[in-house]
Amino acid sequence: MPITQMVTEWTLFTEWFWPKNKTRRAEIKATLEQNISSIHIDVIVLFCETKEGLEDIALTKVRIIESQNRPTYNDLFQIAARDYGGKQVVIANNDISFAQFNNFVPDQQTVYPCSRYEWLHKELIWFDDFHNESNGHERSQDAWFFIAGLKLHGGFFPMGTPGCDSRLNWLLHESGIELINVGRMVRLIHNHVETNRNYSKPMLPSPRMFCNISGVNTFSFHWKKRFLDPTVSWMRNIPIHKYDIVRSLFSSKAEFYFTTRFYFRRFMKKLNLPSGT
Repeated sequence: MPITQMVTEWTLFTEWFWPKNKTRRAEIKATLEQNISSIHIDVIVLFCETKEGLEDIALTKVRIIESQNRPTYNDLFQIAARDYGGKQVVIANNDISFAQFNNFVPDQQTVYPCSRYEWLHKELIWFDDFHNESNGHERSQDAWFFIAGLKLHGGFFPMGTPGCDSRLNWLLHESGIELINVGRMVRLIHNHVETNRNYSKPMLPSPRMFCNISGVNTFSFHWKKRFLDPTVSWMRNIPIHKYDIVRSLFSSKAEFYFTTRFYFRRFMKKLNLPSGT
């Protein structure tokens, strides 16, 4: 998937909401305006909980879909296949800007998770350098590029759910789709001054897949784990319904099948036996 100077256009799926914080409002608004101005964005499919804040924005490329509930990733893949089949689509968080985007040509049957750049003293800094964390980018993606028509099995959670990026990556992989992180190459900008997160919802269960720009993707999984309570040991005194494997099994029918298959393969590999699947 080489970088191209051609104007290959993308349909952007993203969300709109109007936060209470005025600084955050300005960031979300500026991001939408930058993406409307991008020569690489053809259409913006905007899922709106409210239209507040949109009044003075020229919505020339925007298709608004009003909804009382945030769409899940499964919803987004289905709508992309139904309405934009065969076209280049990107699902991105609403604070991800294409203002300095380096375009590329995608392959069929491939999804490209994309880690981000941050602003620092008016300069763009790659995720790892900004957070001073080697390979930290592989655990954090904010956009997924693909040719519409791919089927995601599972994924009934919205953008912004803690752990959604690596969980989505794993579900795409289990759905038979190749994943390549193109974040450093394509250069997406994160318009969010405050980078700390205070999540109120529990982390999605494992298994997960971390996508590295090197092309080497790795898996993370836990038999037992409970989130948002650091005093609890991983290996004792955990209610059965809090086990990662139980939570993963009962997320959806597809995730029940994927999780069962995943652990079966791990078990057979440990015994050095062929899995047969």
